[in-house]
Amino acid sequence: MTSAIATVDIAVTPVNDAPVLNETFETANDGIPFRISENQNFLLNTDVLPSGVIEVGDVLNINAIDPDTLPENLTYTVSGVLGGFFAFATTPEAKITQFTQAQLNTQGVVFNHDGSSTAPSYTLKVSDGTSFDTEFYTAELVTVNDPPEIKNNTLTLSEEDAIVPLTTVNIFATDEETGPANLK
Repeated sequence: MTSAIATVDIAVTPVNDAPVLNETFETANDGIPFRISENQNFLLNTDVLPSGVIEVGDVLNINAIDPDTLPENLTYTVSGVLGGFFAFATTPEAKITQFTQAQLNTQGVVFNHDGSSTAPSYTLKVSDGTSFDTEFYTAELVTVNDPPEIKNNTLTLSEEDAIVPLTTVNIFATDEETGPANLK
């Protein structure tokens, strides 16, 4: 028994793969995208070659996988940013809320810490224009022990005052890392 040869047409309908945020950063096991010191800026994705080519083993602070979308078409939107702001490396003082994977791959994005004792945190959404993935991240803040700060103090004396005790009412200092009881 033999079968006749037949031609069959198969229609393949492409399906849009959603982008997926990929934790390839050095501290991926603990979910910390980067470490930053107070009042410093941090250049994201510094392991990537200047050409934007990502190699196996590269440490990436922000990265998404989407097999059917080019890096320049993967758009990130950041929201709920605390402890600083994102900026382009060429204009680090100007806050941004959107950038692309291509800009990250060419080391074009920085995070600027605002100098407070607040660890950077943010919500990151990556989109290919149709689908998206969203994650919340908290970076590690490397704090600096700032010196105590003496505030503007006033002490009023009159001629008949022989002794005036100094208290927190008339002399005041603060220290962000140390409570008032530990200032001496």
